[in-house]
Amino acid sequence: MVELKTRITEAGILQVPKELVEVFGQDMKMITGTTAAILFPAGISYEDVMRSLEIIRADLQFRLSKERVKTKPSGKAATGRVAKVEIKKSRSRKHQKSV
Repeated sequence: MVELKTRITEAGILQVPKELVEVFGQDMKMITGTTAAILFPAGISYEDVMRSLEIIRADLQFRLSKERVKTKPSGKAATGRVAKVEIKKSRSRKHQKSV
């Protein structure tokens, strides 16, 4: 999954990266919401767009979970330290400690 940056010129023209035009072609459709938009080839079915959006959604969920791990609720970066846990095997259940 690739995240591309683009901009809209002062004349109101959306600059589409060359890589996207090579894959999607010259004719594209866009559906917008209040905080996001999707851009897709004009000839593709909405069913295919939905399948692609499911993959994009899963990728966004993964990126969000990575972002949450990097930052603690206090706003400080996580140290990356991991507590060491030792597990000993026991022959009987009464010798096992509950954690």
